[in-house]
Amino acid sequence: MKNLIRICILIIVAAVYSCDDPYKDETFAVYNMQPISSYLSTRPDDFSEWIKVMKYADMYNAVNQATAKLTLFAPTNRAMEAFYQEKKVSSVEELGKVYVRQLVQYHLVNDTITLEEFSKGGELEDKTLSNDILEVTFNADDASEGGFNSMYMNGEAHVKELAIHTSNGFVYVLDDVMRPMVESVYQKFFENNKNNILAEALKRTGWHDTLNIIADTITMPDGTKQEVRRNYTILGVPDDVFQREGISSCDDLVKKLGAGEDYENKNNALNRYAAYHILNGRYKVDNLKKFDVDTVATCKIWGTACENAAIKISKEADGNYYLNYDGGSEMKAVFRESDCDYQTKNGYIQQLEGLLPVCKDLKPFILYWDLADYPEVANYIGSNGADGQIFQQEIDAKTEPSTELKDAKLSCYEYKVGSQGMPESNFGNLAYRTLRSNSNYDNQDKTRRFLHGDLLTVSLGYKGWVEMKSPVMIPGKYKVTLRYFYANSMKNFRSYGSGSNGGQIDVEFTEMEKAGSVSRLLYSSLPDDKDANGNYLVTMGLFDTVLYDVVEIPDMKEYTMRITLNDPAASISKDFRIQVDYILFEPIN
Repeated sequence: MKNLIRICILIIVAAVYSCDDPYKDETFAVYNMQPISSYLSTRPDDFSEWIKVMKYADMYNAVNQATAKLTLFAPTNRAMEAFYQEKKVSSVEELGKVYVRQLVQYHLVNDTITLEEFSKGGELEDKTLSNDILEVTFNADDASEGGFNSMYMNGEAHVKELAIHTSNGFVYVLDDVMRPMVESVYQKFFENNKNNILAEALKRTGWHDTLNIIADTITMPDGTKQEVRRNYTILGVPDDVFQREGISSCDDLVKKLGAGEDYENKNNALNRYAAYHILNGRYKVDNLKKFDVDTVATCKIWGTACENAAIKISKEADGNYYLNYDGGSEMKAVFRESDCDYQTKNGYIQQLEGLLPVCKDLKPFILYWDLADYPEVANYIGSNGADGQIFQQEIDAKTEPSTELKDAKLSCYEYKVGSQGMPESNFGNLAYRTLRSNSNYDNQDKTRRFLHGDLLTVSLGYKGWVEMKSPVMIPGKYKVTLRYFYANSMKNFRSYGSGSNGGQIDVEFTEMEKAGSVSRLLYSSLPDDKDANGNYLVTMGLFDTVLYDVVEIPDMKEYTMRITLNDPAASISKDFRIQVDYILFEPIN
């Protein structure tokens, strides 16, 4: 129903934007176009209280800057009155200046959000001034009043008026005040009074301290400091689910698991159970139901905070989505759909039906390992990415944003620069790059696209290397294939120019001695077909190279892979780099 509402709204918006203007090409003087704060002042019956709020927060003039490009979500006087009653105060001053400033920043976005963009629904691309994410939701219960009347912010604030155009942006009028996200994912989980047993387990094991961290501050080589958000998702088991299994307290859970008393030991059974319910990253249920290749894949592996343990989310024959379906009735769980997607300052809470114990009985399946798909990368791009760059989202633009990760101090990548040094690369030394949605990246097979609209660029000099951890692998035998990208700017290495040996890389899984190291020539091995003028017919494309015909994964755990640049041109040419998309593991029966 909600999808139908969204579609109807988009149709209405499209019709509005496509209507012929009877005064097209006429020139008019605009007398009533004002900046946002001035506009609100013309409607005192609606916004006099919000104006007081902005002035108390010292934000009124900032919102009124003529050169700014802003979007304000403005609560009405009635909304503010209800908010004061809820907070048990009678005036804005009683809330305190720090909180009020955060309240205004939470309702303000430093960019313009058009009606067309807003009506798409979902999370808004631009964060608020408080560095939080807002979400447009649709309430099916309000559909009878008309499509636009069903729109809410964060599921709590009804949008009364949409996209009022001012000289410095847009105003969206709210019937309710949005509550700033101030609670960590653990604080919200602890206070909801429906997850007391698991919340106590998280506290005893020390995981609550981790879940309470909102952000880290890192110092860059130039001395500047950058804030990087941390994000988590808790897979909550409600108390009533525990009680159906005869577990009425955390002590009962300890007995059920056979855990000792050293709860903070990572090998303790209670610690492993608690950690198993933590995902590193912020995920809505819809995100958890998406598979890497929707047209082919029916499942995906998710790493957890529990060492050497993973969760398999799959869509089964009955059309339902399960967690650890392979494990049988005692292991599997489903999402409690009506009790999910609780957003917090640093993540989401998703409630389950089922205990979801640590499961090791998972069957091998096709696994796509995106070499840039790490929560740390997502958090860094979200906080410090290039202009217009959104993690795992192609961009409709003329240029492709790229963010250097080499000095970002991300634990997901270990690297070493080659002894002969590295040139100042034109494409980044260890960079996250977002692709353009309006480009054809493969002139040999136009149906192929990048897995998540991004790639990892590596240029660390001759003999330079980068290491990264795989997702938790399920034991079994696999065929292993690397997919990489070639662009025409690398044709010199394809023909052994600039001292190149054809783009050699060495790949090794350091914990799998039997697999050994393999070498591949990424560029000289490409199709050699040329036109009458001697130019290569294939000038760009996604290519596959088989790393291992058969490799055996002995244990369920993460494995370290090292890629070494074994081409002398890596220390000579600014254009040398490898651009990797993913590694494919295909089970062999």
